[in-house]
Amino acid sequence: MRLDGYTYLQIAIHFGVSRQRTQQVLSPPPKIKKLIQERYNYKCRDCGLLVGLAGHIHHENSDMETYESDDNLYLLCISCHRKRHALHEHFCLQCGKRITRYTCCSKDCYRKYHTANLICPTCGKQFSLLKGILALQKKRSKSDKTFCSRQCKRKTS
Repeated sequence: MRLDGYTYLQIAIHFGVSRQRTQQVLSPPPKIKKLIQERYNYKCRDCGLLVGLAGHIHHENSDMETYESDDNLYLLCISCHRKRHALHEHFCLQCGKRITRYTCCSKDCYRKYHTANLICPTCGKQFSLLKGILALQKKRSKSDKTFCSRQCKRKTS
C-alpha cells in the first residue's frame, strides 16, 4: 500500500491499528535507514536519482521480514521501488483473483468484504462504514454505538 502512495494513517485505518504502530512495522529503524542512505550517498541504487531522506528502503530477499541485517537492503526512489514489486504477482486478499494494484480486485469486492452495514441508533437510518474506520471509532468511543453523522451523535449527548 505504501507503494501505491498511501500514508501511514490511511494504512492504519484500513487495518484498524494506530498510525504509530503501522509506521513501526513498515519502517526500518533510524540507524539502519541512515546507514543505507549513507551507503548509497542518498541516491537511488537503480536509477541514480537523488532521493535524500525520502528514499524507500527495499528488502532484496522478501523472505526476511526484519531489518536485522543490512546486507540485502537497498535505497530506491519510489518509481524503482514500485518496479521491483511489480515483478511479483499479487492476488486479491478476498476472492483470490490476480491483481496488479491495491489489496482487492475491484471496488465491489472491497466493499463486500471490508464494509459493515449498520443502523443509526438515533435516527434509524441504514448506512455502511469501512470496518477499519468502525474499529477505530469503537476504540475511541466510550460506548459501542456508531452513528450515521455527527448530528445524530450530538443528539444522544
